[in-house]
Amino acid sequence: MGMHELIKLREIILALPEVKEKPSPGGAVSFYLPDKKTLCYYHDRHHHGRASLWCPAYSDLKQDLVRNKPEHFFQPHTSSAGHFSEWLGIYLDSSDEYPVDWKYIAKILEDAFRKIASKKLINKL
Repeated sequence: MGMHELIKLREIILALPEVKEKPSPGGAVSFYLPDKKTLCYYHDRHHHGRASLWCPAYSDLKQDLVRNKPEHFFQPHTSSAGHFSEWLGIYLDSSDEYPVDWKYIAKILEDAFRKIASKKLINKL
């Protein structure tokens, strides 16, 4: 399960400059930048048994999406070290009632890239 979502994500994420993929210790797939900053994680059925993407997001966007579209977005659990407090969770398993908007996810991922990447990498977009 989840292969369709991961294939779509790879198309979007690996098109960003110099992004690489690797498995993470918790079983997720991570995508990261050359300086080892993590751009995002793909979780197959991790959060409430649903496929999801976790990525950095600007606070105002994150709060708006989580509050107004909980069928698509959530706040990932913050780790004890404070990781993920500024991240957005996106449900990727769709239904007829709540289809995944891959163009919007691509926009969110580009924003995440711009939030954490160096100016040199951003200029390559």
